[in-house]
Amino acid sequence: MQRFAVLIAGALAAQALSPAALAQEQGPALAPPPAYQKASPEDKAAGKAQRRQEGRAAVKAGSITGEGTPPPAAQAKVPREQRQQARAQRKAETARAARAGELQASGEVGPSK
Repeated sequence: MQRFAVLIAGALAAQALSPAALAQEQGPALAPPPAYQKASPEDKAAGKAQRRQEGRAAVKAGSITGEGTPPPAAQAKVPREQRQQARAQRKAETARAARAGELQASGEVGPSK
């Protein structure tokens, strides 16, 4: 008998807390949104014409947003012999500095654990 009473109380609570019951109590707060009206073809054409006109004006004014910075101009090609010569000079300078002890150690310096 006691189980039956608990079962009935649970069913009543479920009905009282159902979304339909809450919608009736709270009114328009849980009501569905109003129907969406699609744009007519004439409205779409008018919007497109306006955007095209704004785009033409922006191109003429040179103020188009979102283009970012242009890529840098390409540098002139350096002949292979000059690149090899420059590499040999850098390598020789590094070797001289290493022999003279002028190079700074990079990274962590000191005793390691």
